[in-house]
Amino acid sequence: AMVTRSAKVRGVVVSLCLVATALWTQPSWAADRAFAKITGSSQGVIEGDSTFNLAPKSIEVLNTGFGMEVPPSAKPVVGPLTLLKRFDRASPKLLLAAFTAESLLVEINWFMDQTGQRTVSIVLDGAAITKIDAAAQLDGTSASGFETVSLSYSRITFTSRIIDASGKVSGTVMVCLDVAAGKVC
Repeated sequence: AMVTRSAKVRGVVVSLCLVATALWTQPSWAADRAFAKITGSSQGVIEGDSTFNLAPKSIEVLNTGFGMEVPPSAKPVVGPLTLLKRFDRASPKLLLAAFTAESLLVEINWFMDQTGQRTVSIVLDGAAITKIDAAAQLDGTSASGFETVSLSYSRITFTSRIIDASGKVSGTVMVCLDVAAGKVC
């Protein structure tokens, strides 16, 4: 049977709403830390400075963002995923990956601070760094540098574990979008 464009869009919107609901229903005590594992087609694993036992040598992620627009009578337009990180040993390799348009596999995982339980994961297939914005605060003895890395991707898989107030996993919500093909995986 032929599926109409509006039915496809409704399916994508419903999937994203389920993921948003799963994230919204996380208990208030579920403070998370996020870490990225980035593997390049040329450089291999790009190590960060994380000493977190569940994500050693990963890149600590301080902030993430991504979005999508669905204009009337047009294909959905997926924006880049951005992540904010501190300068670390991954910084020069990420700059090289951007300069050479290296194909990347990016895995970002969120862990509950108190339990170490994984709560959310995002996997980007066919990713490439499209922009790096870096800045440093050189104030007295506490200098710090940060960079925002923007990534395009051909496919995104977003998974959220539904965790009740007692900390028990009661289910999983997942959506996979094949951005390159313009369809749900």
